[in-house]
Amino acid sequence: MIEAHTREQPPAARERGSPSGFSVTREVALAPGRYQARMVARDATSGRVGSLSHDFEVPRAEGLRLSTPVLSDRLREPPGMGPEPIARRTFSPSGDLHCRFEVYGAARDATTGRCAVRAGFAVQFADGRLLAASRATAMVPGPDGTLGRTLGFPLGDAPPGPYELILVVEDEVSGRRVEVREAFTVGGPDAFERE
Repeated sequence: MIEAHTREQPPAARERGSPSGFSVTREVALAPGRYQARMVARDATSGRVGSLSHDFEVPRAEGLRLSTPVLSDRLREPPGMGPEPIARRTFSPSGDLHCRFEVYGAARDATTGRCAVRAGFAVQFADGRLLAASRATAMVPGPDGTLGRTLGFPLGDAPPGPYELILVVEDEVSGRRVEVREAFTVGGPDAFERE
């Protein structure tokens, strides 16, 4: 089990705080296996307590694979830092939904020593209708060698209901292909109060 404890909301989070909360991020290196992450928060003013648990599996670090996609309707500060992780999968039918994922285990060309990975995506409604899509394009490693991509698409025309984001990654060196599906929901205007 992983637990992260914080005594008080950081000052920067309080300043940009909103009714929907703030983000706490902790990175922990884990061996392959099954785990549970649990977050418990207490409001210092009212004393109210809330908690969230998430069961997950860390796969063996071999072959072509993707990180868990981060879905968010908020971006980190400063600009260019990607989506801010949030603990919900229901979004308002307005603004943009952002996604960030990373690719691991890509093969390297024996001659050039470089990887050649392409990634594309589709967003579909429960009945299969497409909301957004992008053909697979080459991924370029960042300055630190990270092979990741941030993408976004508008939710302004999205009817309320369940959706699925489908990420497709192809390793042109090894010929391997990985598809990851991430479910989310677009709520009606009264589903929650938007900040």
